[in-house]
Amino acid sequence: MSLPRFIKSFFNPSPVIDEHIQQRLERWKALPEPDLAQPFTNIKFIILDVETSGFSLRKDQLIAIGACQLINGKIPLSQTLDVILRQEQSSSKKNILIHRISRQAQLNGIDPAEALMQFLEFIGKQPLVAFYVGFDKPMLNKALKKYLGIDLNNRTWLDIAFVAPLFFPEHARQHRNLDYWMNLFAIQNSNRHKAISDAIATAQVMQVIMKSAPENLKITELKRMEAKAMRIHQELHGQK
Repeated sequence: MSLPRFIKSFFNPSPVIDEHIQQRLERWKALPEPDLAQPFTNIKFIILDVETSGFSLRKDQLIAIGACQLINGKIPLSQTLDVILRQEQSSSKKNILIHRISRQAQLNGIDPAEALMQFLEFIGKQPLVAFYVGFDKPMLNKALKKYLGIDLNNRTWLDIAFVAPLFFPEHARQHRNLDYWMNLFAIQNSNRHKAISDAIATAQVMQVIMKSAPENLKITELKRMEAKAMRIHQELHGQK
């Protein structure tokens, strides 16, 4: 083992995982990869959103995950995931006012390893979609590394914050937030900042995108388009 890797493993030890969860994790790892060669409108996507104790990737913690499926452009509301990870201490009152997950709900949440395993079993190996992947992805990875020893860096991700303007360029002069796209497409969301509600709203934005996308557009081409949009945004604004 090289010295840098040794040092890294010393400060980031592998988690001790319950045997039952380890077996489920191995089954998840063995799942086949999805066929991404078909038009992206035909692919099953997992749309997700997270709630956290704050906006610091280093200091703050993952509190909740909401996820839904988007299958052939449809959202089966009977198949969703909404989990709260048990916290050692609740987030601040100011933070609770945003996501409305009470102190008691945080302290009585699901064991983090179990909650994250449920999340992995829900998403399978399907492509993932979020609004601002640059925040949701590292927050998920941080928790997954801590409790299950894995990350989602090798999964296919789409960021609606950059994909939506590709199909509605007249609305792309500024970097729009989720509220903007919900208002534009008349999407109702009475529980804004609740992870599952925001995931479903993001999925509805994705539905509109699918209706506007060229026929037979492949996800590989869409990823190239997204990457170009990100580069342009970074050149204009200095950040992703």
